[in-house]
Amino acid sequence: MPSRIRTWLLRLLLLLLLAATAFALLQRYFFQSHLDVAPRLVALRADRFVPTTPKPLFYWTHDSLYYVPAGPITFREKPIWQGAVEQAYVAPNGQYILVYAQRTLLLLNRRGQPLFTLDNCTKVIALQEDRRSGRFLSGNIQWSPDSRSFLIAQDRTWVNNFSDQNTTTIWQYTVASRQFTPLVHVDEEVVDDFYPTHAGQGLYYRAATPEGDLIYKYIALATGRSVALAQEDSLAGIFVNFEDYKFQFAQNSYDLAKVVYGTNQQDTVVVYSQASDGSRPQPLLVGTAGYNAFKNRSYSYLANGGYFLPGNRYFVAELHADGQVRFVVLDTEQPRVRRLAGPTTFFFSITSLDQAHFAANRTNGISPAVQYPRY
Repeated sequence: MPSRIRTWLLRLLLLLLLAATAFALLQRYFFQSHLDVAPRLVALRADRFVPTTPKPLFYWTHDSLYYVPAGPITFREKPIWQGAVEQAYVAPNGQYILVYAQRTLLLLNRRGQPLFTLDNCTKVIALQEDRRSGRFLSGNIQWSPDSRSFLIAQDRTWVNNFSDQNTTTIWQYTVASRQFTPLVHVDEEVVDDFYPTHAGQGLYYRAATPEGDLIYKYIALATGRSVALAQEDSLAGIFVNFEDYKFQFAQNSYDLAKVVYGTNQQDTVVVYSQASDGSRPQPLLVGTAGYNAFKNRSYSYLANGGYFLPGNRYFVAELHADGQVRFVVLDTEQPRVRRLAGPTTFFFSITSLDQAHFAANRTNGISPAVQYPRY
């Protein structure tokens, strides 16, 4: 081996050794990772029970999408479609699903047959650099109450954030006719979500005032005229699709009768299901807390929360404990755990027909009136 090459190899080996030493010192004395403790679960016993759903739903795992009609979820269903799913919006009747991935929206029926594709879309969370005139907002979608159509917002004119020159068009796709047409032009920016009425004669939306405040407005589809609302509680006849129900309901059941939560008392983590009537909480899981020395705080194995399936009995959770990640379904009525084969996301429709008690304010928009646990 030539001496020049040998010299370079020795230098590279020395650099790698120095980098490994620096990394080890950084981990020990700055991040103090040697003091970290992973959370653990105590006596976790898996059960092969079969959860049920009172309404149709879809679930996605290992790049495959599955459809389940009302009834048992066996996890032996045949896939209806394959591909990436970053977000999805299910029609209230559970027969259609809008799948979003890589700036494209795809409408599928329950057999997985594609009905419509829209590829000029923003990301689900659209930042300023992602928005363009003529581009559709893939995080701003509403199904009609009868599932016959869905609505999506478009930046008809986009200049920049907070510009008074921004305008919006609401488009409608009708499933039966497969027609995609403008429904109404709004001569200002529709901020965040908009909501149809049950009767379909108008839309509610939020807009910014010249002073920068947010207000609710109502626009009549017949005339295109909009009026500002004096109070949030004047949203008569509104129909709400809770698009982000996994987050919005904050581990509450959709009838707001239960909440699943964890407590960390003396380094022991217990996950409970508690009814809104104040009855004694039902323990679901028991374990010990993890500890992060750098942040100097404990954390639960249920750190990512979870959400209920339709029917308000079964709870989907992601458990980080014992050096592994488990994806499970918890039975909140008979404490049982069903382990899933891998990362699994369920998609279904939750609307104001499921939960009519919600709060509306100008700052945070519309959200369910969730309860929080009483420790």
